[in-house]
Amino acid sequence: MPLSKGGLGIASLHALRSAYNCDTILRIYNVDSQLSRWIKIRYSSPWKPPPRHSTAFWKSLHNSAILFKSNFTFNVLAKSSINILWDPWCSNCSILDSFPDFDFGSIIQDNACLANWMVGSSWSLPTSINSQILEFFSSVPISTGTSKHLSWENNENASFKDFYKEYFSYENDVDWANLVWHKKHSLRHSVYSWMALSNGLKTSVALTARNIDVGNTACSFCQTHPESTPHLLFECDYSFQVICRLIPQFSSFLFRPNLAQAFQFITGLNFTREVKNGLLLILNNAVYSLWAERNSRKHNGRMACAVTLAKRIFRTVYLKLDSWKCGNLIKEKLMVSYH
Repeated sequence: MPLSKGGLGIASLHALRSAYNCDTILRIYNVDSQLSRWIKIRYSSPWKPPPRHSTAFWKSLHNSAILFKSNFTFNVLAKSSINILWDPWCSNCSILDSFPDFDFGSIIQDNACLANWMVGSSWSLPTSINSQILEFFSSVPISTGTSKHLSWENNENASFKDFYKEYFSYENDVDWANLVWHKKHSLRHSVYSWMALSNGLKTSVALTARNIDVGNTACSFCQTHPESTPHLLFECDYSFQVICRLIPQFSSFLFRPNLAQAFQFITGLNFTREVKNGLLLILNNAVYSLWAERNSRKHNGRMACAVTLAKRIFRTVYLKLDSWKCGNLIKEKLMVSYH
């Protein structure tokens, strides 16, 4: 999934295949080659139901054509290679869908194109067509201002990236993507915030919900409340003390925030973008360090107090800020020290 949709930005093979199919469909109509002519003779149109003998590649192409039918826009040009029967050139519908009661098969071949019914830039229709269809064709202008027979959402210069993004258009954007994956983020730390916001941390409550017996489900920090992601980050007294030492503005909360609220709180602070990126770096590092501290207590029996853990986080952030262009200014503003 893309980062903006709550994923890790790792390419999806299904989305890549879908984007390739859409790009191929455009090239079939816009690039006059021996291959495109052969495809039109053999299969007529990507929107025509594929015959049984068709290849898996063509069936995949047909599925993409149907799925993204509304994204394609046909332009009727002189000498147009658009299939009369099957291509959805009539306001995203084929002529068969627009006039289901008319028997086009008796007057036109399956792979005939609009150029067969044109003379120059004017229509030349068979006399056997009824007046309603004749009126419809006469109302369709033959364009001369473009060279592309098919475009993507009225964009003649659509790229592979546009096709790829459309595959995920049904997914909602998440409001925390730019906060977790902020500029100059630390992948090692941000990925734990991503897991926490995606309910991917294997807390005791999460494991119990999967019917995995973990014994004691109490929080490793306070030993009072069940160990869930919202409690660990930052409803627990221990984790809230840590974040308040790192970012003192959090002490203004009347109720303990969860991680999503913590991110949104930072966006509302009156700081420059660079300083906010520094705060986001601290917050993501805190999530990673708190989870590491939880594991250390649960599995190794070693524990650090809130002051020690906050100092440990500050040391890591201090070294990370050394590589930032305005890192020293951010250190002074946020009082980040190595000691």
